[in-house]
Amino acid sequence: MELKGKKVTVVGLGNSGRNAAMLLDDAGAEVWVTDSKDTPDARANAESLSGRDIKFEIGHHTKEFVEGSSLLVVSPGVEDSSPALKWAEEFKIPAISELELAFRFCKGKIIAITGTNGKSTVTTLIGHILKDAGKDAVVCGNIGNALSGEVGRIERETLVVLEVSSFQLERIEKFRPHIAVILNITDDHLDRYNNFGQYYNEKLKVFSNQSEDDFLI
Repeated sequence: MELKGKKVTVVGLGNSGRNAAMLLDDAGAEVWVTDSKDTPDARANAESLSGRDIKFEIGHHTKEFVEGSSLLVVSPGVEDSSPALKWAEEFKIPAISELELAFRFCKGKIIAITGTNGKSTVTTLIGHILKDAGKDAVVCGNIGNALSGEVGRIERETLVVLEVSSFQLERIEKFRPHIAVILNITDDHLDRYNNFGQYYNEKLKVFSNQSEDDFLI
């Protein structure tokens, strides 16, 4: 993914946004980060980026941070109602999730686990099984450490055990796990989604780009 010299705006300055910003900076992009909330975590993450040539704002979104961007990278906690996303639509700027961004830099094969309940347990278990078998395995994603923060140490032989939430799947385009696992889907996050059907369809995106060479469980 060629982003060198291009303005890219990251929306959200949590764990995902912070790691996405660093990945983009390492890729040579001109990185801008905006977060509508002014929280201790956002301030700490902003401070951790202060040694890099990254512009950031917290406590509000401004058009300046979105206008002229080649790409928006959206953190999982950011909803469609965000002004930053409205401006991206106005300026016809493509918006992808942090998961999609990281996938485009990821060399290893991905085992993606999603579901309403049990994701963290199954992700951890699979990681332990692979490591005990002597495999080079990286456990990451919604479980705590964003994929974008791990891609630098992932090689072609690495197996990436990735916990994936519906929020992370909302803005994927090419994300394609070699193995996708759906544990269960029950009523959840109806404060975010209009109805169960919308939530259900977001979960199904985990296998939407798979081919006959991939596996769905």
